[in-house]
Amino acid sequence: MASEPKYVVEVKAVEKPPRIPSEYAEQLKGVMSAKRLAALKKEVVMCPLTNSEVPFLVCFQCPSFMRRVKGVVHCSGKEPPKWPPR
Repeated sequence: MASEPKYVVEVKAVEKPPRIPSEYAEQLKGVMSAKRLAALKKEVVMCPLTNSEVPFLVCFQCPSFMRRVKGVVHCSGKEPPKWPPR
């Protein structure tokens, strides 16, 4: 059985999202449609590991990401995402 999430974080839509490095979007291009990818670029989560707003696409590729259900992200809290880019 899957482990329980350590954090449950709400996904928020923002008008002006932070700039996402192209490598994050490139890795998902064959997985989902361009329309869905564009919508996800406009969403952010308040990351409990970095205590900052992180774009959802970065959160989605984080090792701690477990699942997203009904606008809520379940996070295992093991390893923070590589954000902000250096």
